[in-house]
Amino acid sequence: MKEVLKDILEIDGVNGVVVLTDEGKTILKEMSSTTTIKLDEIDWKLIIDAILGHREIELIYENGMLYVRKIEFGYMMVLVDVYVQLAIIRLNCDIVLPSLKNLKGNKSYKHLFKK
Repeated sequence: MKEVLKDILEIDGVNGVVVLTDEGKTILKEMSSTTTIKLDEIDWKLIIDAILGHREIELIYENGMLYVRKIEFGYMMVLVDVYVQLAIIRLNCDIVLPSLKNLKGNKSYKHLFKK
């Protein structure tokens, strides 16, 4: 799955990418090799409930930013350092989204996307 998110992960300052269902369950999770962030300790459901109804949002926190993008079956969350230009992140997310739609149609992952 790392090849799907490769374009985003290769941007300097990107710490990780998480793809979640609308319920907050993790579908894909990839971290850069240099990050120390522990994604398993984050309450994704709490974040999703807070941003419900928004298509795109940027959250700034103590050590960086979280770019959240609503996708067809859930959310894509990109953890980045503060200095990263979000226009580059947006562009790469636009490029990756069709691949995620193809992933949804893949039979081996079909059970992850049932409502």
